[in-house]
Amino acid sequence: MCGVEVHALESDVTLAGVHTRHARVHRVTAINDARLVDTLLDIHTEVRGAGGEKPVLFLMNDNMVLEVARNWGRLDSCYRLGWHDSREIIARLMIKSALEVHCREKGLRYPQSWLLEEPGDTDRLAEAVAYPVVVKPVRPLGSFKVRIVHAADELRDIVREHSADLPLLVQQWVSGDDSNLYFCAFYFDRGREVARFCGRKMLSHPPAHGQTTAAEPFFDEDVYHQSQQFFQGSELSGPASLELKRDNQGKLWVIEPTLGRTDFWLGLCVANGVNIPYIEYCEVTGQAFSQPQPGSGVCWFDTERDPMVFLRFAKQRGFLKMWKNSTFSYLYAGDMTPFRVAFRKMLAGKMRNLLRRMAAGRG
Repeated sequence: MCGVEVHALESDVTLAGVHTRHARVHRVTAINDARLVDTLLDIHTEVRGAGGEKPVLFLMNDNMVLEVARNWGRLDSCYRLGWHDSREIIARLMIKSALEVHCREKGLRYPQSWLLEEPGDTDRLAEAVAYPVVVKPVRPLGSFKVRIVHAADELRDIVREHSADLPLLVQQWVSGDDSNLYFCAFYFDRGREVARFCGRKMLSHPPAHGQTTAAEPFFDEDVYHQSQQFFQGSELSGPASLELKRDNQGKLWVIEPTLGRTDFWLGLCVANGVNIPYIEYCEVTGQAFSQPQPGSGVCWFDTERDPMVFLRFAKQRGFLKMWKNSTFSYLYAGDMTPFRVAFRKMLAGKMRNLLRRMAAGRG
């Protein structure tokens, strides 16, 4: 992509993305736990450039970011990393329980929060909070991303079901739906803003604070300035973004940052002229690049997670207009195999669900 040789490591070869023609995909044993560092060391000679150059690392989830941050001393002779000098602050802010103090220091609103560390704390906390609340694991990549809880019994059920994810962060719900969720994505060089892109969620799954399934470019002056304020003074390097929510009274609240990596809706930024991974590659390798100018016309849809999401918005805004101004998680004219694989998996899943319902009906 962009003339850059790309290598991808993946342990799950059933994923649609492994069929892309834009990267050489290496099947490895493990990438999402503590074995990641050993995997990277084992494969580093295979992914070096033609001239023996150290490859630039791009990480895909929070576990990867934390493992690399903690073990960079083992990797720095083999790889390059855009944020190697920001490892400490990135690791700190990725722990959700640290965000309240950080926001207070920056003068930003953050929902009232409680840390649920032991199952024995559940009854006391369940009776003390005002519902609804949001519940999410403190550590990255738990068995769930976020749950909205409306009653004490629901909170108790979640703790029983997900006790392995403790500690959990319990947070006061911020009013508003998905369209009240905004984000600003940046690339920083020692605190200097190299590039930025601002947008708004149109839909997420599960609704409100779940994984984004539809997003659009949207510049909001207050969102941008509060995002800058969140990162100000950190001398941060690398990709970073902040999600905020505007409540029904018009106040902005920090939801959570993403650090050391891009979000899954990266395609929205790229389609609108801000190719953050390419900017990072150029910054790390010392190559020149044109200053990006954020566009404002292309929406992004994750039709793998929510196959009907595009059609729902196209019905509201006009099919032809939306089709001309949309990009998708897998649907690219020059790289169609991932889309075909994802589509077949979606149909197979729907058929299994149909057969399951039919069997239940006969029972």
